[in-house]
Amino acid sequence: MKTVRHRAVPKFLRDSGAAVRWAKRNLDVEPEDIPGAERWEQWAWLEERANEYTSFASAAYAVGEIRVFRMVRVVSVDDIRLDCLGKAWSYEKRGAGVYGMTQVSRDAGRDVLIEGLVHPRDVDWEYGFASFVYYGSDQSEVSMLPYSPVVVTTVDGCALAEPVVGDTGDAKETWAPESCR
Repeated sequence: MKTVRHRAVPKFLRDSGAAVRWAKRNLDVEPEDIPGAERWEQWAWLEERANEYTSFASAAYAVGEIRVFRMVRVVSVDDIRLDCLGKAWSYEKRGAGVYGMTQVSRDAGRDVLIEGLVHPRDVDWEYGFASFVYYGSDQSEVSMLPYSPVVVTTVDGCALAEPVVGDTGDAKETWAPESCR
């Protein structure tokens, strides 16, 4: 897959109509596949999600940065590698969680919230929008491109005296410090 860094809002996210058309063309999704979609008329759930995500994308480019949140499970905060921060972030604090597989069990580790800033051009907008179609604002996904900078501002609830620039590493779906580079 070719990495595409958009200098402006991607065409398919410029308005909710374009986003709906893109989703119907590119995603294998039917209303019955989406939890909670039964409460809407036909494709109205997709229109609502497309509207929310296109608004988010437009605001991100207007501001020039996105505040993001990521939760990782580690044995110690010292295990967090700034050169391997991972792909899946959220633009809502409540959307950050340890999802899927993890190398550290709940009993052996603890969940740590990382907060940072990223540039909209470093976002994998297609993957992020697809995730938003499926999960909505529960995760509020901001999917990052490989080796994109993240300005880390807060770790485990403590604001850093000076922000630190890290990167997403190879931007894998599952975060594990030993799997990086």
